Amino acid sequence: MAIHKERISNRRYPRIICKKTGCDKLFIPTDARQIYCCNQHRIDHNNDLRKTKTIHGINLQKIHLHNENILKKIYDKLSLTQYSLATMSLLEYEQYEFQYYTDRTINEETNREVLWCHNYGIEGFNKVNLNFKIQYRKIIPYGEQI
Repeated sequence: MAIHKERISNRRYPRIICKKTGCDKLFIPTDARQIYCCNQHRIDHNNDLRKTKTIHGINLQKIHLHNENILKKIYDKLSLTQYSLATMSLLEYEQYEFQYYTDRTINEETNREVLWCHNYGIEGFNKVNLNFKIQYRKIIPYGEQI
C-alpha cells in the first residue's frame, strides 16, 4: 500500500483579504484560485449562492402548491353538492393565480384543455367562460411539465 504524501507547491502568492463579507483577515493563499481564508467561509459563500439561485424555484413551487390547495378545497366541496362547476368569482376570491400551472393536457372526452397544478386541474379556462370544471388525477405524468 502506497503512502500518499501531500504535494506542496513552491509557488508563493501575495497576501490577500478574505472575500467573505465581514471577514477582513489577511492570509496567504496556497493556490492562485483561493479567495477565502478558510473552508468554512468558502462553504458559507456557496450556501448563500445556492439560496439565491433557488429562490425563484421555491417561490414557483409555493404558488403551485397554493393553487393546488385551492382546487382541492373546491373539488372536495363540490363533490358534496349537486354542483359540478366552480365560478371565476370563487377562484378569484380564493386568490387562485390563473397564469401558474404545472402542466396541461387535453380532455379526450370534451376536447378541452385542462390546466393542472399537480393533481388538480381546471378545465374550460378562458376569459369568456366564467365557469370551470375542477378535475382530479391520481397519477402525474412524468416529463410533461412545462
